[in-house]
Amino acid sequence: ALRTTTAETDGRHVSEILGEERYRKLQPYIDAVLAGQPQVFETEFPTNDAQIEVAHGTYLPHFDAQGTVVGFFLLYVDITERRRMQEALRASEQRYRSLVEGAPGIVYSHVLGQGGRYYSPQVERILGWRPDEIAAFEAWNAQVHPEDLERCLAAWAPTDAAWDFEYRMRRKDGSWAWVSDRGRRLGPD
Repeated sequence: ALRTTTAETDGRHVSEILGEERYRKLQPYIDAVLAGQPQVFETEFPTNDAQIEVAHGTYLPHFDAQGTVVGFFLLYVDITERRRMQEALRASEQRYRSLVEGAPGIVYSHVLGQGGRYYSPQVERILGWRPDEIAAFEAWNAQVHPEDLERCLAAWAPTDAAWDFEYRMRRKDGSWAWVSDRGRRLGPD
């Protein structure tokens, strides 16, 4: 990490303070801020212990009374941990997506009275409908067999109870498919 005092930096060229490798990486931002253009960016720096440090940088030009750039102010915020958490979340989401999309049935997230937030791609293979074609609550319900709809709505009612029942759904080609629907309400939305 770069932790220096004003006494350590006064009168020295930026490359002496940062080291040549970091300086080359930051030179486009430095050139731009010295041309009077504020810079906001994220950058990665190798550390002495072979780790990567990620910083959010802000460079603001320092103008004299005549409007000439005489230097710049800089602020670095260490966002290494935030970046690690974002990467872990992305990896977790990818694992979850692979699991859901590899399941042999339809996985969905549905808000009672509003419609589907997510339908796995299997809905098209099994029922013929693209997820966006049945995402609205009314569109999904219109495909449930009329004799089964009341039972479905009761099972999906907003309670903490799990459901496990079978009903008929109209495929896009007009034929009927028996589906087994198992789930649990996860929360208020």
